[in-house]
Amino acid sequence: MRYPLIDDGELAEPAWATINEQVATAGWRRSARAVPAALATVVLLAWRTSRRWTALAATAHLAAGALQAVGLFAVADAFTTLLDGAPNPDRLLDSVPSLLLVGLAHTARTTVGAVAHLAQAALAPRVEYAARHGIHRAVLDVAPVAFSDADFVELVRQGGMHGVWAVRRSVQAASDLLAALVALAVALAVVTTFHPWLLPALLLAAAANGWAAMRAARLSYTSFLRMVARDRQAWLVGDLITGAESAMEVRAFLLEEVLLDEHARVSERLNADAVRTEARCAAIRLGGRALAAAGGLGAYCTLGVLLYTQQVPLSLAGTAVVAISGAAASLSQAIREFNAMYENSFYIDLRARLLDECRRRRGAARSRSAPPDPATITLRGVTFAYPGQHEPAVRDVDLTLRRGQVVALVGENGSGKSTLSRLICGLFTPDTGQVLWDDVDLATAAPPRTSLIAQDPVRWPVSAATNICISDLDGERARWPDSARTAGADTLIEALPRREDTVLSTLFAGGHGLSTGQWQRIAAARGHFRTAPLLIADEPTASLDALAEARVFDALCGNEGASNRTTVLVTHRLGNVRNADLIVVLERGRIVATGTHAELISRPGPYRLLYDSASEGSAAR
Repeated sequence: MRYPLIDDGELAEPAWATINEQVATAGWRRSARAVPAALATVVLLAWRTSRRWTALAATAHLAAGALQAVGLFAVADAFTTLLDGAPNPDRLLDSVPSLLLVGLAHTARTTVGAVAHLAQAALAPRVEYAARHGIHRAVLDVAPVAFSDADFVELVRQGGMHGVWAVRRSVQAASDLLAALVALAVALAVVTTFHPWLLPALLLAAAANGWAAMRAARLSYTSFLRMVARDRQAWLVGDLITGAESAMEVRAFLLEEVLLDEHARVSERLNADAVRTEARCAAIRLGGRALAAAGGLGAYCTLGVLLYTQQVPLSLAGTAVVAISGAAASLSQAIREFNAMYENSFYIDLRARLLDECRRRRGAARSRSAPPDPATITLRGVTFAYPGQHEPAVRDVDLTLRRGQVVALVGENGSGKSTLSRLICGLFTPDTGQVLWDDVDLATAAPPRTSLIAQDPVRWPVSAATNICISDLDGERARWPDSARTAGADTLIEALPRREDTVLSTLFAGGHGLSTGQWQRIAAARGHFRTAPLLIADEPTASLDALAEARVFDALCGNEGASNRTTVLVTHRLGNVRNADLIVVLERGRIVATGTHAELISRPGPYRLLYDSASEGSAAR
């Protein structure tokens, strides 16, 4: 596909969800188990995503710890030189090399810290995309029947949304936790070389770092506002991939790779802006920390001046005071990041459960291919029940469809018509029995090529022409006007503001919304456009007016433009199936009658009762 599935445009502001507070009541034991598992998940994902950035971030944090140790020992040497005996100018001059080393160590540590933050900023959007892509890939491999399970649908929503964001937040939390633990270990190691019971007595000024944090936060918020539209685009594509409503058409039209490519296209622009913004934030933080380091160096210089002029008495263990103060700050940060990791671990675990559930529902790999143009489609003893349901929706069905036939499935609501159609085309796999395309059991074959007109079609947020062509993106695009005319969608497209180029979504600036009946016309054209040996039309005219309904049924029953295609009509409007080659009457999941309209109407039975009831209802209207 050489053109974007979704064109750029302005989108409405998205709605936000809040995080639940379950983590607040957890105890330390649970936290101690959850945090290492979450850290292992995030580190492994980061390593697989980019070994270079992951290694750079870890190396930078370790190097910062080493420079902290160098700085503390240089401080110890300077204090020893200055405070060993009465202060005098010679001692001050002797301490200059150590004081210079302190300044150099602080400067180098600040620079290395900025490198670590830059690596973290570059890594976070990549890890987020990898986490989201992994969920999309896993969900697209799941059989569509899984989306009939409300628990699975909720797991996809929660794990897909909150799990991915938790992974991204955990990249920062894990990086900061590593930095805090390294700093804490270094400070405690230095403290113990002096005396383990010394307490902190030095307050650190944080004005420069505070300014940098506020400035960086404003930049991040500005980036968020600037990229809301593209973020909304990415969300739309992701919703099409994981949504229950689109599951049938995505798989029927084999659009898995198309949607993954579209999501990658939009995400690439989002990631590029995020990396640029985070790089600017890292530069600001570098400036703030450089000013803070300069302030610290100034404090040491001031101490030297005060000692030289004998304005203050000698102090005890100045290096230990500095080290303990650093240890306290590092401990406080470590606790904050530990709590953040635990909060994220709940959603990371939810994401892991989602991936496990997708693997469980994926089923075995199928190496065989279904016939591209089967002469017969045969069902033998087919029984199927939806997840969590004890009563089968279809039971003990035996049926044969022949190439080119128009087969109508009729019956009351809940009789199993739609379920049977999904079994015929291979979207559902029977619990017992076989669905054979010629002699190939679909349970052992890759999904066959099928076209679909859904009762509640996907409202693709793309142009009117692409809405039709999306059923067969490898097909000849110039054919879409013929399909539109066949389905009666040509007149509504001509009336759109930009005709076939009009985006059919009010989320876009200049987009246009359609009524339910108009969407059914677009869906009928979409199903007609796809070249496939089987067309499933599931209540294709439920929301159409009488004239449009008659036009669509005439086209479907006449197999207009595809005389060798087998068509399965699912409908409760019996007046429109009189010309079908075969009518199958279902009742409580069983076939209770088959034949042509003339055969079935000539004898007492469920079909004549349904037909007479529908005729009386039409006459009354």
